[in-house]
Amino acid sequence: YFHGNLYCFHVYQWNLYRKTADLFFIVQLYFASMGIRSYIYKAICSVSKNSNGYIVWRILLLSDGGFLGIYVVGEKMISVVIPVYNSEKYLEKCLDSILKQTYKDLEIICVDDGSADKSFNILKKYASKDNRLKCYKNDLKGVSAARNYALKRCSGDYVLFVDSDDWIDETTCEVALKTIEAEEADSVIWPYIRERTDESRKKHIFDRDTVFDEEKVQNQIHRRMIGILDEELAQPENADALCTVWGKLYRREIIVNQNITFYDLQKIGTYEDGLFNLEYFRYVK
Repeated sequence: YFHGNLYCFHVYQWNLYRKTADLFFIVQLYFASMGIRSYIYKAICSVSKNSNGYIVWRILLLSDGGFLGIYVVGEKMISVVIPVYNSEKYLEKCLDSILKQTYKDLEIICVDDGSADKSFNILKKYASKDNRLKCYKNDLKGVSAARNYALKRCSGDYVLFVDSDDWIDETTCEVALKTIEAEEADSVIWPYIRERTDESRKKHIFDRDTVFDEEKVQNQIHRRMIGILDEELAQPENADALCTVWGKLYRREIIVNQNITFYDLQKIGTYEDGLFNLEYFRYVK
């Protein structure tokens, strides 16, 4: 157990997997970087190893204001990439959903593409409160350029793309990371809900949880990104469900080693997500 105020912690017991010095990394990540201002009087830390041998931390925080939550951090970092353009109506909900993730080992890279509204001011406000979030300007060059700008600044093991008018469930990063590590996969894909003013409609991509080997990736996933066939034609509205870059977790090593980037929309007009995925899934095993 350890306790204290925001910057002063005292170790009572440390017989876990790591060196005592690593405690300060955890302290900085969970308290200083998150901007928690409550007096933390106890943080119960449990350490375990997942099926692949990676250490996973679970920290329960108790403060003068009561229970703050259970936070999860592991040995792997996720880089969250958010291109932003005139999104002030939805941006705070988007950022809140990411900052409240149960898995906290994130870097959040936001690139504003010359918004005419208050989007960049919102980004700067959030960045001042949580140093995991970095915001940049890349004026009026398009969403592809904004994502490429962010990818050059990523340092995580995995990449998650989120659009600035979207939001994600608070366990998204934790579940996606747990899945990709457990399966030793190169990507994880999940369904989404399309929110409209008067309805919410879930978009199903697969009928059940499925693991694709290299052959099935090429014959089913990669091929389906090009076009649907046979029984798939019964649901043409799902034709583009696989092509988005959001709703997926990517292994950054593949992106870097294969120099995968987004095509300039000024040259291709649209379908930048699909072309990125067609390139990426060529190398998925």
